[in-house]
Amino acid sequence: MERLSIGRLAADLGVSESGLCGYLGSKVELQLVTIRSAAECYERARTAIRTRLAAVTEPR
Repeated sequence: MERLSIGRLAADLGVSESGLCGYLGSKVELQLVTIRSAAECYERARTAIRTRLAAVTEPR
């Protein structure tokens, strides 16, 4: 998270830093959004794995 920066993200997105700051508010908010997004990805993966495991009827 230390290397995560509004400047780098703005450049990658092709927007201005001030525009991105207006949307996010602060670097802390950027970090929180990143953590929330990662948690959502984790939950989707966990759900998919549990669904597939529940469908297994016999060991391989």
